[in-house]
Amino acid sequence: MLSAMNFTKVKKLIVNADDFGLSKAVTDATIDCHINGIITSATLMSNMPSAEYAVSRAKAFPNLSIGLHLNLTEGKPLTVPDKVDNLIDSQGNFLSASKQRKNLLSNEKAKEQVYRELEAQLLRALDLGVHITHFDSHNNTHKKPVVINAIIKLHKLYGIPVARTNKGFYWTDPKANIYLKLKKTLLNFMGFQRAHSRAAAHLIMRKNGLLTPDRFITLAYLIPTPPKGLKERVIQCLKALPDGISEMGFHPKYNEQSSESLAFNEFDAQVLCDNDIKNCIKENNIKLISFSDLQ
Repeated sequence: MLSAMNFTKVKKLIVNADDFGLSKAVTDATIDCHINGIITSATLMSNMPSAEYAVSRAKAFPNLSIGLHLNLTEGKPLTVPDKVDNLIDSQGNFLSASKQRKNLLSNEKAKEQVYRELEAQLLRALDLGVHITHFDSHNNTHKKPVVINAIIKLHKLYGIPVARTNKGFYWTDPKANIYLKLKKTLLNFMGFQRAHSRAAAHLIMRKNGLLTPDRFITLAYLIPTPPKGLKERVIQCLKALPDGISEMGFHPKYNEQSSESLAFNEFDAQVLCDNDIKNCIKENNIKLISFSDLQ
């Protein structure tokens, strides 16, 4: 078994597809981007209608690492409504992302209900026959301490070994000029509270036995700001990728207007299968790995 600490002075990259099971269109795009592209891992939304379909498709691809996309902001909970009434609206749906984030910070009763629902989502995935390799969250709710605490408890009770980190600072190519490095330092200083709360959460998870990547790569945090085109942005990020283990997250999806059409509804799926992207990974000696490789 490999520890995250063993990946030093080598560029390792996990490419994760979020929202697996959100719909058939998302599921099919994720599988295609694993077969024909660079997706190495995906995270299942076990409370969504296409979860069972996603699991059935994934069983044919054992090299696709499947994690759990902990969800408090989309669809309906798996727990009966009166047990999670502080997390849902009058229609029984989860609160929107913006409302739920505020709710998780201020509502003590909501905090008590988070673990109950997230455990139900994990048990649903296990019942479907998924070998869960890692945790992350929909709309990044695991930036919040109450969700981090739930992840740690689930890790200890059920042995899920790995979680996505939100740790990420403004970054630049190590070969960048002094002006760009000074700009990076200034931006990190200005965002000190946000960046360091994420770094603290990273350390808390690791101290409690969870393995994590070294960082989560966000395209918008690369200095200089990457070009507008998604393909060009990804290529620039790959060229500047630091040593160690990084994760990049995407949301591949096909057009759902016609079941016979494979037209892309988002650029992610196109980019993830693009030959220039694949060549860039090879040319920059980047090793694609999955979350299961951290165990």
